[in-house]
This record gives sequence, structure tokens and C-alpha cells, in this order.
Amino acid sequence: MKIRSFLLKNKSLKQVFVKNTIWLFGSTIITHTLTIVLGILIARFFGAANYGLLGFAISFTGLFAIFSELGLHFIIIRELSQNQEAKNEIGALLWLKLFLGFFTFLIITACSFFLEDASVKPLVIIFAAVTCLNSIVLFFTVIFRALQRMEYVALIEIIQSIIIFIGGLLVIFLHPLITLVAFAYLLSVFFSFFTVIVIAKHLSVLPRPVLDIKIIKKYLFLSWPLALSTVFTIVYVQIDIVMMGFLKMMTEVGWYQAAYKIINIVVIPGNIIRTVFYPAISFAYKQKKESFQKIIGTFFDILTFFALPVVVGGFLLSHDIIFFIYGNEFLSSILAFKILIFSIIPILFSMFVDSVLIAACRQKIIICATGITALINIILNLLLIPRYSLYGAAIATVTSYAFYFLFGFIILRKINIKLNINSVIISSLATLIMGVFINLDLIQSINIIFQIIISGFLYISMFFLLRFAFGIIMNK
Repeated sequence: MKIRSFLLKNKSLKQVFVKNTIWLFGSTIITHTLTIVLGILIARFFGAANYGLLGFAISFTGLFAIFSELGLHFIIIRELSQNQEAKNEIGALLWLKLFLGFFTFLIITACSFFLEDASVKPLVIIFAAVTCLNSIVLFFTVIFRALQRMEYVALIEIIQSIIIFIGGLLVIFLHPLITLVAFAYLLSVFFSFFTVIVIAKHLSVLPRPVLDIKIIKKYLFLSWPLALSTVFTIVYVQIDIVMMGFLKMMTEVGWYQAAYKIINIVVIPGNIIRTVFYPAISFAYKQKKESFQKIIGTFFDILTFFALPVVVGGFLLSHDIIFFIYGNEFLSSILAFKILIFSIIPILFSMFVDSVLIAACRQKIIICATGITALINIILNLLLIPRYSLYGAAIATVTSYAFYFLFGFIILRKINIKLNINSVIISSLATLIMGVFINLDLIQSINIIFQIIISGFLYISMFFLLRFAFGIIMNK
């Protein structure tokens, strides 16, 4: 009973933090394990071209997803975390989200008729419906996050991933048609939609949609900087795949998507960490300024501990990783993966920068950074993709993320956010030792999974050993 109470009830700040971390970590393991396995099976059974077709449809609809969200999610979490009276505004926000979801569906459907490839149009329309319904699901999960009830967020994510996984398997083994894979996504969102309605009613946060122009204007005014920055972010995240698709490089899209999928998987822990820390950062900035610096310092240290070894280890083991996951047909993804692996550091630390700046109500700074980043990304893609295909897209992606990373840290210094670099030094030394060990060829004859486990164990051991030694030196 004590364990059940610990995992299902909010009692103290520390307990809530641990509880939410457990739920998010558990759901992430389940959902992304299923997603990884299904993605690998789709790539292997359907081939690079069809895998690229699916990836293009998802990326194309993703370009329009901002219209269903408009930067509201972070603002809703911040307002509900900092102001209890904000719960009375949920009805107006629900009306707004319903309108935005339907509007987004109409835009995507209309734009699908301009696509030349007839085989991709049905996929785009299906994912337009997915985007529309998922916007409502995300709205309620945002409320659950603001209430620090991550167990419900985890439940929804698990249900959604299980349905996609089972549906995908049935399609692969019974009737292998890529369009039916898209229908599996749509089915999962339907189930998630009804689940969030039941949970919201249980938590007494299921209001009737209310058209309240005053409240809607208030939130749109607060969120427009984030909405604009999200537009720019979506552009530099999705435009490379969309551009290759319009250049009829569907096979190259499949190779690129395969490499990028691993990067997205690797940064999952960073997303978990940000999800757990952001409400606490937002609350501390407004209510407990003395603990704000401590919280963001811990956030930064955890990201540093994770980022550096992943980049070095991924680069050195890239061939074995791609071959193990996708097989011979995707060996062209190796170089793209080697390039993209360097985007992990700026991606993770951009999460840190965004969380701090949004909590500090500095959304307009993010607009400037993401706007310039999007422009750099578009220019680089236009120059590099026609000549270097997916490898040019990878270079453009890494360069764009690196710029955003540097710009963000300059801004943090200007607003007097101080960070301790001790963790960076210790992690760098431990990573160097791990990299040398991998290059010694002592473990390359064994399975890649065991190579990763052994290398990770060495890094963790050296990190804590060096931190202990560093602490002794500093005390002297």
C-alpha cells in the first residue's frame, strides 16, 4: 500500500519529483521500446523507399502541427503551476484547442492536393486527422503535467504506443501496406482521446468548451512568441526531409530518417529530464528564487553527464549500430549518423536553455534565436541537399543546432544565469577514457549491445571516481 500511495499520490516536493520521474522513465522505456522495434520492422519489411514515404508524410504534416498548438503548452503549464485561479480558464482553452485542431486538419488536407506523388497523399490526409485528434490529447496531458500527475501522462503514452505497435505488427504480417500503418497511428489516437476524457473527468478538469475571447486573447498574447519560435523550430527540424521528398529522394529520406530516428531515441532521456524539471523551475523562479539556481544547476549537471559519452560512443560504434538495427540496406545511413550524432549536445542543452528562458518569461529571446537558426538551416539545405543529398541535410542540421546552442548560452550569461563547469570537466575526462578504451578493439568482436553496456559501465565508473578525486582536490 505504501508503494501504491507513493506512486499515485502527491505528498511532498521531493516525493512528487521522484514519483514523476519513475512514471515518465517507465512509460518512456515501454513506449520507445515498442516504437523502436516497430520502426525497425517497418524499415526492414517495407524497405528504404517506403520507409522514406512514411517519414515524408509525418514530416510534411509536422510542418503544420504548430497551428494546432501555437506555443500554448508551455504557457499553460507555467500558468497552472504559478496560479491556481488559472484552472477556471481551462474551458476557454479547450474551445480554442478544438478550433485549432480542426483548422489544422483543413490546412493539411488542402495542401495535400499540391503534392505530385499520388502515393503520399492518402498518408498525409490520415496524419492530418492524427494531428487534429492528437492536439486535444496533448492539451489534456499538458494539464496533467501541470498538476504533477505524470502517472496519467504515462498511462496515455503507453496505451497509444501499444495500439500502434499491435496495429503495425498486424499490418506487417497480415497485409503489408504502408497506408495501413498510418491507420494504426490514427486508431491509437482515437483510443488516447477517449482515455484522456475519462481521466480529465476523474480529476475534475473536464470543463465544457467556452468561447471566452478575453481569456483566449490573454493566452495567445502570452504564447505568440513561443508559437513563432516553434514555427522556426519545426522548419529547421522537418524541412530537410520535406525538401528531399520534393526532390524525389524518397530512398534517401528513408536512409536519413533511419539515422535521425536513432538521434531522436537517444535524446529521450533529455526530454524526460526536461519534463520533470520544467514545472519545478517555473515554480522556483516565481516563488523560491533561492532554490532556482540550485535546480537549474542540477538540471545542467544531469544533461552534461549524459550527453558527452553518448556522442563519442555513438560516433565510434556507428557502423555496428546501424548494421545491427537496420541491416545491409541501410549502410548508407552510417555517414549521416556519424554527422548527426554531434547534434545531440546542442539538442539536449537547447532543452535546458528553453526551459530556463520560458520560466523567466523571456520567450521573445527564443524567437530571435530560432528565427535565425531556421534561416541558416533553410539556406544550408538549399545549398547542400542538391549536391550532397542526405549528408548535406545532416551537416545543415548539426550546424543549425550548434548555432542555437551557442546563442542560447550567450543569452544565459547576459541574464546572470551561472553554471558550474566542474561536471563538464569530469564528464569530458571520463568520456576520453571511454573513447580510448573503445578504440583499443578489445570489445569489437562481441555483440554491439554488450559493447555499449561495457563502455557505459566504464564511463559511469570513471565519472564517479573522477568526481570523488576532484572533490578531494577542491577541498584541499
